Amino acid sequence: AKLTAWLELSSSFMTPMFLAGLLLIVSGILAGIAGDWWFNGQWWLWVSIAALVAIVLLMTPLLAVPLWDVRRGLGLPGQADRKAGTVPTAVDDAELDRLLANRRPMLGALTGIAGIVLITWLMETKPF
Repeated sequence: AKLTAWLELSSSFMTPMFLAGLLLIVSGILAGIAGDWWFNGQWWLWVSIAALVAIVLLMTPLLAVPLWDVRRGLGLPGQADRKAGTVPTAVDDAELDRLLANRRPMLGALTGIAGIVLITWLMETKPF
């Protein structure tokens, strides 16, 4: 029951997270245009954008997908289930333990931290 509550709480923050990510991207583009870094041959801004995309693409299978499987294993419907009007069947404890063991939180955290450090370094030093 506790795990279900935490996962439902986590799901409730998806829309604010996507809105914050959109705000981050739009404000970064506007700051790049205002700072005249967008089209003047300074590639650090483009590399930063590519790094942000890479971080999101790497962290989705590392963190989000295993948690989607755990949610389904607990019988919580995902977006595809809601669209189809179905509710997944909860799995037994052994299968739930397997789903929980399949997560790689440290690898995901290290990916995110390394990406943020890289982007911060690019923003501060503007090496190219």
